[in-house]
Amino acid sequence: MAKRRTREELRAEFIRMLDIWTHVRSFLLLQMQDIDGMDPDQDLPTSDALLDKFDNGPGTSSQHLCGLQQALNNWLVGLPNALKHGEATATAFLARYTSASGRDFFDDMGDPKRKLQMIMNRGQLQDEDDYHLLKNALDDAPDILPAKDIHRANDLLGSYESQKRGTP
Repeated sequence: MAKRRTREELRAEFIRMLDIWTHVRSFLLLQMQDIDGMDPDQDLPTSDALLDKFDNGPGTSSQHLCGLQQALNNWLVGLPNALKHGEATATAFLARYTSASGRDFFDDMGDPKRKLQMIMNRGQLQDEDDYHLLKNALDDAPDILPAKDIHRANDLLGSYESQKRGTP
């Protein structure tokens, strides 16, 4: 069984992820600046607002970290597919991220294909992060998984959902 992380360890990981979020948010704001009805602070909360919720808001530290990881994983899962199809937005994001942070996005977030392969090799979803990463991959970028794994991935999702509901 995995060792439970302390609140301080969770906060440190949350702050590390917030640094990544800051760059993703900055890029998304540029992409979405002309969308009518978009409220950037509501739709793309600032790092300060997210940290305030982590420190003072309802929910547990783990829930806040999981939510931020899900938001970043949503962005992460689509990138390899977008790059594969030559989408300029994906290339521009990666260049901007590296320029602003001095780091590689995939080094910071992990390679989604590798993460998904680890889940498939393990044969079970360990937590909500695994669930959402796999679900996002199937929903938004199904060709990130080999065709032979699609059926098994759906089975893993179904098993996890049944387990969460308490049904066999």
